Amino acid sequence: MKHSIFVILGFVLTISILISVTSYSMDNISRQNTVVFDASWIIANPLNFNCLVPGVRRSQGMHQAVWEPLFILNYETGEIESWLGKSFVPNPNLDIWTLTIRRGVLWADGETFNADDVVMTINLLLNDESQSLNDAANMQQWVDSVQRIDDLTVQFNLRGPNPRFQLDYFSVRVGGSIVILPEHVWKDKDPFTFDFYDPENGWPLGTGPYQLVKASENEFVYDRCETWWGTEVGFEDMPVPKRLIWAVTGSEENRSMLAIDSQLDSLSDITLGAFEAILAMNPNIISWQSQMPYIWLDPCPRQLSVNHQVEPWSQPDMRRA
Repeated sequence: MKHSIFVILGFVLTISILISVTSYSMDNISRQNTVVFDASWIIANPLNFNCLVPGVRRSQGMHQAVWEPLFILNYETGEIESWLGKSFVPNPNLDIWTLTIRRGVLWADGETFNADDVVMTINLLLNDESQSLNDAANMQQWVDSVQRIDDLTVQFNLRGPNPRFQLDYFSVRVGGSIVILPEHVWKDKDPFTFDFYDPENGWPLGTGPYQLVKASENEFVYDRCETWWGTEVGFEDMPVPKRLIWAVTGSEENRSMLAIDSQLDSLSDITLGAFEAILAMNPNIISWQSQMPYIWLDPCPRQLSVNHQVEPWSQPDMRRA
């Protein structure tokens, strides 16, 4: 009886999620033109987009569709690819790095993305005496000063040589990189309290091809901008989807049912058994590889930590076994 109640509750929750996703995606943009992503967890403070403050998440679509990076690490090739940044070159001693910004980049409100934005963002972190802002401690450890050379050139003067400076802080690897903020918005704001949310002003503001139109604990919706700098300068084509949705789906059972019903286009954190069950009921579902292990092996290591100070794990043979 108890099991039946849980099954019914799970079904009701799944249907409510499905209705939420479907109703919003069908109001003025068809499901065919909408991509629905699986958001991993409920966002406790969905209207705070100050990415400098610890605990404010950006994985619900902001760093995928709105906040574009300077560079991106391509794990397939091992190369660092340029995006907002055109190049980032060190001197022979690796303690001075010169960033060249791509020409023609615009914020969504039409303002030019330039060296002022980079310098202001880094100085916010350098001036944080509490080192409580995200990456403040990292920047203060490595950066002595940052200076504007011209509109598209920024020089980072480091405290010592660092061959990984570009890779570690300005190239998207797994969870993003330092987000460059718009100087014309942030120059008179308190970086500790400003929430960067005001729909009437177009905030949160980015350079990406999408704009946030709805935010809640369970769902974030982004509509495609009418224009985007990437197409204007011939850098990239305009993305095809007119709407992107990140929806919190709850349990694996909920995600599976939504995927089977084609109401969820991208899933995360499902077991092999769940994936094979989905595949059996919806042949449109695909994986990185068509056969086992299906997945693309990501760079995050999984490890088993053993307390070698207690028996029997203090014995090397036991740990090796």
